[in-house]
Amino acid sequence: MFRLFLTVIGAGLLVGGALMLVRSDPAEELQKAQYQARIRVLVPLVEKGDFAAQLELANLYRAGLGIQPNPRKAFELYSRAAENGNATARHALGSMFENGEGVTRDVYKAARWYRLAAMRGNSPQSEFALANLYYSGRGVRQDYSEAKAYYLKAARNGHPAAQYIIGGMYADGWGGQRDLIEAYAWYSLAITKAAEAMAVNVDFDPAAARASLAKQMTRFDIGRAEQKVRAWTKGR
Repeated sequence: MFRLFLTVIGAGLLVGGALMLVRSDPAEELQKAQYQARIRVLVPLVEKGDFAAQLELANLYRAGLGIQPNPRKAFELYSRAAENGNATARHALGSMFENGEGVTRDVYKAARWYRLAAMRGNSPQSEFALANLYYSGRGVRQDYSEAKAYYLKAARNGHPAAQYIIGGMYADGWGGQRDLIEAYAWYSLAITKAAEAMAVNVDFDPAAARASLAKQMTRFDIGRAEQKVRAWTKGR
């Protein structure tokens, strides 16, 4: 079958003894041209010290959009934006240190940058990442109380995977008494962005977890949990 596949490919490319050119996707070419045009605008802004431009260009270098991927250059630009207190840049530095992307892997520095990002407030990605480090004891002293505190901060700031984890903690009584109403409420909030939760971990299925939990609850308790969800959603 593989030999037949190669034969068909060869026959398709050779016409009249000449190789046919493979045409590129016009939509991809247009998008690439748009990124390149954007880069030409960003470069002089970066040189003037515009931290928003530094962050955007760093993202393009990191993802290789319209330009050759260059994690080292991305790290340099994130560092410059982070000096201006940008939480997104600080989180990116934490992620790059944690994964050894464009820089030597260093979970201690990763924890430092995640914490600095979290200090800016409303930084759920950094709060979640820092919670993971406290839970596993990587880059910080293992501390389940701190892990729970940061998971809860991330959950309150709308991080769906954190909401799932907090739901599980309340369901299991992790670090305290079981509270099925709180667990049901957090699972319900996570359901609104279930795909994002499952992108972090395929086992983070809030709909399945809530359905299992509901079998242990009375209708009255479920009603109280749903009331909590409505109140939380209204207050956002």
